[in-house]
Amino acid sequence: MVIVGHDGYEDAEAGDTVFFYKDNRIKIAEILQKNDFGEAGVIFKIDGNYQVVHENVIGTSRNETVIGTVGGILQLLESKWGFLFIIVFPSMLAFLREVKELIMELTNKKQNTKE
Repeated sequence: MVIVGHDGYEDAEAGDTVFFYKDNRIKIAEILQKNDFGEAGVIFKIDGNYQVVHENVIGTSRNETVIGTVGGILQLLESKWGFLFIIVFPSMLAFLREVKELIMELTNKKQNTKE
């Protein structure tokens, strides 16, 4: 898991790695050229022949924090087997236990009314 600060594009220069939005996805690439148009904004020419405006830039690699453990846990939870055994299976067991308790309660009430 990577946490990136949402500032720092002003200080970004050619050669820096930048995180940006492209087609509703987060991409990572190297800045090839920075064009500053003053009040109009900044446009970056990014590796892969992208033109990225400053509004789509999340931040640079200077402002990133990598948390390996959380990423591993998230990857496990997002996998189909991890989700099945950590989320679905325990939830199903809890639901079945509640159904069993309900049935036991109903059978006990029937026996008490017969007496």
